[in-house]
Amino acid sequence: MKNNQGSQTELAKRALICSISDLKLNEGDKLPSHAVLMEQLGVGKATIARAINALHEDGIVEIRPKVGVFLRDSSTNGYIGRHIGIACMRLTHYPVGASLLQCLQVQLHDRSCLGMPFLRDIETLYDRDNLSLFNGLERNISQRRIDGLISTVTLDDSSQQFLAANDIPVVYTYSTQNKNAPGVIMDYEELVDQSMKSLHERGFKRIALVCNGYPITEMIHRAFYKNAAAYFPELDPARYCRVLEEEMKEHEEPWTLDYKVRKCAADFLNMPPHLRPDAIIIPDDIITNMFYNELLYLQGCAERWMPYFVYLRNRQMPFFCPHEDIGEYYLMDIMKIAELSVGLLLDMVQKKDVPNKLIKYHPEKIIYKKEK
Repeated sequence: MKNNQGSQTELAKRALICSISDLKLNEGDKLPSHAVLMEQLGVGKATIARAINALHEDGIVEIRPKVGVFLRDSSTNGYIGRHIGIACMRLTHYPVGASLLQCLQVQLHDRSCLGMPFLRDIETLYDRDNLSLFNGLERNISQRRIDGLISTVTLDDSSQQFLAANDIPVVYTYSTQNKNAPGVIMDYEELVDQSMKSLHERGFKRIALVCNGYPITEMIHRAFYKNAAAYFPELDPARYCRVLEEEMKEHEEPWTLDYKVRKCAADFLNMPPHLRPDAIIIPDDIITNMFYNELLYLQGCAERWMPYFVYLRNRQMPFFCPHEDIGEYYLMDIMKIAELSVGLLLDMVQKKDVPNKLIKYHPEKIIYKKEK
């Protein structure tokens, strides 16, 4: 008969690390009693004692006979509490996605969790993915080797049912097609609403919008047309709203928008001066950089046309930005999105009552202040 004493002790040790993190204990704080821990973890007194002794030997806790167990070192770096799966694409040509994965790993590390990436194994892209596309993910879920899942892709209905049947909570992060599932999404619609209203109030007349498109194509069209009707009724939305890629590609590709961005810049520049946009919203840092530099390239004179820009910048990758004051921007913090995603998932893992499981992330608006 196999002795599972060691595995039971290791599980209890992991659970204690989770408790220290979940309760946000500081050095000198007292841990829950043996009786409470036995009830919470569903193990015997001897297992609890072995786990505490192991943490005591590592210098994490201090045992005071007849008094209790106290936290000696609040730094649990290197200790693993929960195992969290991350379902993600092979992000060969997606710098924001690579940054997101790094930030998720940092946030999980700081919460004493082990991030376990499961990579999508085929190149063909779909609107919704099945768990079977991620090598080893279904097996780890069935064998209870992960406690929760963060997904950077949208999962299909059968995958959702499989996760629910195995009591594995899932949180979507950054961009998802499933607006009814728990997750943290970038609120592009609010960004467009706020920007167009603000530009109207400041007297701009001809507003344009340029964006990548999929998977937010429908939302971008809806937001621009709605605000154009409300604030710029004489504007032709079809002429000034430029979505560069309406549909999903079948395969991940290197950057392919160069030509489309250059053509869009040339189209606006070739308009009669009285029809050119006086303000352009571009919720993408790389497209902003390309669009701005294309306008500089096409106009080799001092009296150049340069609209007022409202654009997006990335705190983690600040190099995709113009070198001069061209308007205002929204500062997107990928680390904050990762923090919100990990926090939401761990609340769900702990069975906490989470009234709002869909968090809309709003980047900070920054308006340049020219130096005197």
